[in-house]
Amino acid sequence: MDRITQKYPYIEAAVTHFPDTALPLAASPLLAQLKNIASDLVKQVTPVTSTGRSSAIVSLERFISRVDRNEAGQLADICVVAFEATLEEKLAVLALTDVRSRIEKVLEILTRQLGILQVSKKSPQNVPNNLSKQQREYSSSLIIKLISRFYLRQQLNAIKDELGAKDGDGGGDEDDVAELQRKIEAAKPPPDVMTIAKRELQRLKRVPQASAEHNVIRTYVEVLADIPWSKGTVDDLDIGRARKQFDRDHYGLEKVKKRLLEYLAILKLKRSRIEPKATSVADTTNTSETKSLPAPPSPPPSKGVSPPPTESPSKVITPAAERRDHAPILLLVGPPGTGKTSLAKSVASALGRKFHRISLGGIRDEAEIRGHRRTYVASLPGVIVQGLRKVGVNNPVFLLDEIDKIGMNNYHGDPAAAMLEVLDPEQNHTFNDHYVATPVDLSKVLFIATANSLHTIHDALLDRMEVIELPGYTFDEKLHIAREHLIPKQLETNALEQKHLDIDNKTILRIITGYTREAGVRGLERRLGAVCRGKAVQYAEKKEQGKESEYDPRVTMSDLEAILGV
Repeated sequence: MDRITQKYPYIEAAVTHFPDTALPLAASPLLAQLKNIASDLVKQVTPVTSTGRSSAIVSLERFISRVDRNEAGQLADICVVAFEATLEEKLAVLALTDVRSRIEKVLEILTRQLGILQVSKKSPQNVPNNLSKQQREYSSSLIIKLISRFYLRQQLNAIKDELGAKDGDGGGDEDDVAELQRKIEAAKPPPDVMTIAKRELQRLKRVPQASAEHNVIRTYVEVLADIPWSKGTVDDLDIGRARKQFDRDHYGLEKVKKRLLEYLAILKLKRSRIEPKATSVADTTNTSETKSLPAPPSPPPSKGVSPPPTESPSKVITPAAERRDHAPILLLVGPPGTGKTSLAKSVASALGRKFHRISLGGIRDEAEIRGHRRTYVASLPGVIVQGLRKVGVNNPVFLLDEIDKIGMNNYHGDPAAAMLEVLDPEQNHTFNDHYVATPVDLSKVLFIATANSLHTIHDALLDRMEVIELPGYTFDEKLHIAREHLIPKQLETNALEQKHLDIDNKTILRIITGYTREAGVRGLERRLGAVCRGKAVQYAEKKEQGKESEYDPRVTMSDLEAILGV
């Protein structure tokens, strides 16, 4: 290494490589002497047993016998690793760039080792034979391990060179801990969570990497770093745009749209009330306390992401009740196919928030909601914290699908009771997940639950939600939905264009009244898909015959019986 060129944030240096050269012809006797001593040492420390010699020893003997002057330096390196040598002697050999000097140094080490073995054979005869055999077997296994480790290290360096990686890259345990510490600091968790994370990182440094506890601690710290403690999206509180989007995505459902627009309006007024107050308090503080020094400018927030919280005076004196949004917990109740799930997606799109769907149907274990404690094997957080990790923000829209099909009290606990804290606006800012074991703020999450019936929902859970009923669609509403949404979707699915299908309102009403008996529109969508597939077959046949001009895109009453049946 010539000189260090950089020390921060990591050390860089100018390095000179010293490739091995061929041993001079005049030094050939030194190579022959090294080969003889190495062969003698291998034979003395690894005697032949009933099972013969191991493949590693045989490979080493073959390598020693065929080494020439071009590989003399490699033989010296293998010998100083395979046979006993002190760390100082290994470093001394490593520092020698001249092949002849290196062989002379290795010869000195091996000659001493060979002399020690010869003296040990003249030891008192009263030493038990079985002990001598155990020592020889131990020495043999040690050499095999050293040789195998040497070859593996050579292969690893070759792979790194092939990939263009620097020697020593990939880090180690200390690099992993430093990376985890950077991640947890970038997440900006509350002070109590940061204290827990630092304590776990100190434990991680002390626990060996091969220990099972090491992986447990590491996974826990990674979960803490992945939770979006302070990262959120900026809400788009344009009420006019939200109203247009709701009307464009969904026909009818006026009661639901009205409640969601009320939430947006209240949230917008609340933000406009808090921001001037925070600004005035910050201005007063800067004037009274920092007259001599101007306040440092804050960095501009990233697009779509709210700026991280700062320790400003306005943040301290603002009451917690004003800082929390108290998002409503909406429960959409209605028959299947009435648009409950798609309505939740429209809400997320109108707000500019991320959307995550959690299916609660069939959940029978309380731990799936609250997570498993870290004392259990393969424990993980519950579905709520896992959802926050997946979306990466603290104010998404969570769809709790099929909440009426959640399991009741059993020997695994009561999942419905575990949802009480999640869906209580007065408590969910300190939601306690058993795995995280520290409060997680869910007050900024907009929860929208769906259900087909109210009869199977826990009474206490039902009391925490605002019930909005979605009745079945009328014939006129189904006709409008078919025209505006279902037919264009089925045309695209079946590779047809608008000109390939001509169906009038009377025919669509015949499908609605004669072929569907439902409150929603899923069955209607399937029937319209069958009609589109039937016309796709007709168009494809005419196209194969070169008679596209004879194709008739009209669908009449008489065609329905042939396509959909009686």
